Amino acid sequence: MNILYGGEIVIVDDFMSTEEINLMMKWFNSFDYTNLNAHEYDFWHKRLIRRDQTTLQDGYENSFNDVTTLIDDLRIRLIKILNTFDENSWELSEFNFIKMWNGSHPFPERRNKNLEMFYHTDNQEINGYKDIVWWGAVIYPNNDYEGGELDYPKYKFKYKPNTGSIVFHKGNVKHGVLSVKSGTKIGRAHVWT
Repeated sequence: MNILYGGEIVIVDDFMSTEEINLMMKWFNSFDYTNLNAHEYDFWHKRLIRRDQTTLQDGYENSFNDVTTLIDDLRIRLIKILNTFDENSWELSEFNFIKMWNGSHPFPERRNKNLEMFYHTDNQEINGYKDIVWWGAVIYPNNDYEGGELDYPKYKFKYKPNTGSIVFHKGNVKHGVLSVKSGTKIGRAHVWT
């Protein structure tokens, strides 16, 4: 475990086993985005999917069956790791599955060419609703892409996650994702409230 910047950012390599990585990537690579409804927040379009989103859509009701046990196991492990550096009774939000590639940004005319995901904090107010997030975390089942580094501008710290790693950051830490130059970046975002 690598605790950085006074505990604002925590990196854990080898969070996922090779078997878990292979299962997750097989699922991601076989997921059919063709008829998936776009996310209600236009920025995500079809790049972000959630279990609750798919269970309500015809043809996608069982799309998470192959990874449900894995998701549940990872959720338990996330809480255990989080409690090693910030013990609490954590309530986990639903996993978001994120897929980004060069040109995946849905608004090319508004896109900052250096960013795949704009700078933001996870603890923010959206449409009058305050989303209290103490920690944000992203699991990375792959790193066979160019670019796509996590960028923390306050610390001038850029990090390209290792395969199978997880990165935690406090909810008020500003971060973004640099442009993916080639390949496909896969991530599972998870936040705690």
